[in-house]
Amino acid sequence: MNGIKVCLALIAILVASLALTGGGDDNPSSADSGNTPDEIVAAEATEQATNADGPTWRFAYNPGSLIAFSLDGTVKVLREAVNNIGNPCFQVGPQNALFRWDDGSDKSWLRLTPDAAYSLMIPADLVKFSDEIWEMVAYSDPYAILLVPTDPTSMIPAGVGLLVNVETGTTERLVGEARRDSWETITRFSADGRYLRYASQEVSATGMWTLWERTLASGEERAIYTWDKRPDLQPDRYGERWLPRSDLQSETGIELYSLLSLDGTSSVIAELPQDEGMTVRMLGNAWIKYPRSTCEPDCPFQVYLLAGGDPITFVAPEYDKGPGIKPLAWVDESHLLVQLLDEIWFLSSDGSSELIGYLTPTMTDPLSPDGRWMLVTNDREDTEHYRIWDNQTQGYVLEGEHDQDFGVFYSREGFVVVENALDWSQIVVYSFADGVVFRPSFDGGGLTTAEVFPSNEVLYRPSKDDENLPSGLYRYHLETDTYDLLVEGFWFSCGVYLR
Repeated sequence: MNGIKVCLALIAILVASLALTGGGDDNPSSADSGNTPDEIVAAEATEQATNADGPTWRFAYNPGSLIAFSLDGTVKVLREAVNNIGNPCFQVGPQNALFRWDDGSDKSWLRLTPDAAYSLMIPADLVKFSDEIWEMVAYSDPYAILLVPTDPTSMIPAGVGLLVNVETGTTERLVGEARRDSWETITRFSADGRYLRYASQEVSATGMWTLWERTLASGEERAIYTWDKRPDLQPDRYGERWLPRSDLQSETGIELYSLLSLDGTSSVIAELPQDEGMTVRMLGNAWIKYPRSTCEPDCPFQVYLLAGGDPITFVAPEYDKGPGIKPLAWVDESHLLVQLLDEIWFLSSDGSSELIGYLTPTMTDPLSPDGRWMLVTNDREDTEHYRIWDNQTQGYVLEGEHDQDFGVFYSREGFVVVENALDWSQIVVYSFADGVVFRPSFDGGGLTTAEVFPSNEVLYRPSKDDENLPSGLYRYHLETDTYDLLVEGFWFSCGVYLR
């Protein structure tokens, strides 16, 4: 089973869309998914309007070439002699990508456009870390944040943030450093894209932590708040409110939880006796007070909207062991998705709850980045049958059966369920546009990415080369179950950044 899990992870890295989500020790994959379905639709409509000026381009590479291609069959060679087929490559816009170049002697980062590949201007003090695997942790057109590991051998690896202007190729190191597993949690772009908010630790004897706000147009930075120890921050979706770690009052045994605003003010939102076992966390546009471990019958917990108003009370299912309730997605003002051990529950503010399914140990990122869709199995014993739950419609949109370890990959226009991680020809595609389920009849091949395009098409790559179907990238038409050859050869496609 471990071998299958590793295989799925490698496939996800090399050929799946990269649905990057919130990290950190206590953050589920939907840490910033507290927006309601209406907000999600509005955000997607705005993005589609912004990107409607030109065709969508994708980028791919093999040991011979680095190319740009569009779904109409246009192909442009950007560079030749790529050395490493495992190079990180992130699609960060309809016509841009970031790619780690390696020709055997030169290792650098490139900014890709449909017409050319340009070298990023990396700060001199970070060039020495080029051999390490850099990650992308945030993006807001035209800016991206790359995480550069500076101490990869440490038990708690540290890294610095590199701000990249994807349009100009300029880069700038952000102030301080932070744990590698924290950067996704502590980095937020403002709703209008004008500001970057992040927290980092000084590289000095004091080791102070600071919450920064950067004006992207001017590069001006201002310190909002400082701490003398790691604050374990939880931000809202756009970094307008921040929830630091609780402050334990040793003389009273009371844990104080405060909300921090951008003007540097802090207000106490909860005073919880430590022996009551309650805790607080941020989830989207709300904060939640809930039991840390055990919960008595009819156990209530409250959701407080950041906009104000009376708390919304939910009742958790009874349980008496394990790590306790884990809030996953704030659906709307009446519904909440939570995890209890291996169970996934849909809670309503009227006190009712519905067990929608179970998780398996090998599932990776079953919740979509926007917090709407959830992959579950039917029950603990029958793990071969799965379902996809829709928080918005409060029902299942897809049911199926898998042969081997399986997974789901989300894109902006739909999702793909791989029912056999060892054979990507066994897949199911769900289109968001019209709610249609497709089961392509692939012949000796499978997907090269898990991206669904608005035209109900996917990228397809045969796994076997024969005279009737040569190796290459194909445009697969889901509605007609047909395909067109875009470019011959064996290719790896760049992952698409979703958040």
